[in-house]
Amino acid sequence: MGSSHCYEDITLFLSSFYGYLDTHQDDALIAMFADDGVWYRKEGPAQGKVAIREVLLARGRSRKTCHLITNIQISIGVTDTVDVSYYLTVYDNSNGLQAVAILKMADTLTTDAQGLKLLAKRSTIAIK
Repeated sequence: MGSSHCYEDITLFLSSFYGYLDTHQDDALIAMFADDGVWYRKEGPAQGKVAIREVLLARGRSRKTCHLITNIQISIGVTDTVDVSYYLTVYDNSNGLQAVAILKMADTLTTDAQGLKLLAKRSTIAIK
């Protein structure tokens, strides 16, 4: 991947991901993953677009969330991947608006003919 994608491209990609998640735009969100991409979740990993769609369907259409990204750090290596780490503050409005957790995120990105794609999305709880 080298330096073909700048900080703005990567932050727009991340913002789009959470915008799609918060507004239930499942097809757009799924398209952001590489074909063999893995979303590591507390319920277990979802690998591939079919498994990721199942995760989104289980999430429920009535759920209202807001995800805020801070402290983005980007590491562009000599391979075809970029590692991105950041904090993610998650708000949920299921039982009144509340901050649910602050997560430490670690994403691995690559590119294909359509642009940036997620190879792996990982999170750990930083504050709950």
